[in-house]
Amino acid sequence: MLQNPYLSIKMNDMHKIIPFLIFATILISNSTYLSQSFSCDSIEITNVDYTPDSLNRISLMASNANLDIVSYPGFVLLNDIGDTMAKEMVNYFGIGHFPQQHFLQVYQPITNPFAGTVELHSWFYDSLRCVFPFILDTTLYSLNRQLEFISVHPNPTSDILFVKGIDEKFEYIVLDISGKKLLSGIGNPIAISNLKRGSYYITVSSDNKIYSEQIIKY
Repeated sequence: MLQNPYLSIKMNDMHKIIPFLIFATILISNSTYLSQSFSCDSIEITNVDYTPDSLNRISLMASNANLDIVSYPGFVLLNDIGDTMAKEMVNYFGIGHFPQQHFLQVYQPITNPFAGTVELHSWFYDSLRCVFPFILDTTLYSLNRQLEFISVHPNPTSDILFVKGIDEKFEYIVLDISGKKLLSGIGNPIAISNLKRGSYYITVSSDNKIYSEQIIKY
């Protein structure tokens, strides 16, 4: 049987071809994240948007053009007056060359389109690494409209909260400003009398609807 010399590959040539295939794969994979990108120094973030299932989390892809790894990174989304809108718990996987997915917990409802900044911190939020000017324009408008009918009251409050506009068997969690879960449960009423005075975030969910709001305990 005749063999096409142009299609034959010697085993000792594989070490030359494999790096090329890896490089081509990187180029192809990176090209899928060019729809919305923001750069700072050697760091690039792309595909910043709500997660497909809810408005409770924002996801983004991050990569680093340098060989240095950004250790213990964490992203924070701020509005134009510096309020924290979403924040990532510290990621124990450093940011390297390959695109890496990150998730930010939404603390306050975000009105679209949204303009603000994304901060990248490293070493457990000890060092500010980059600040990205940022615009979020999501297509999940219909889900936003559904969430407009959900409300938490009274707010501020000293002891009890009620949620309206959602199924009565909703689930809830109460977080502090660092994202630590303090309370959780099902349905009304929501007792927060044991919490100290201050600001917190409540997230309620039911029927694929997830709603977050800042609450004040006095």
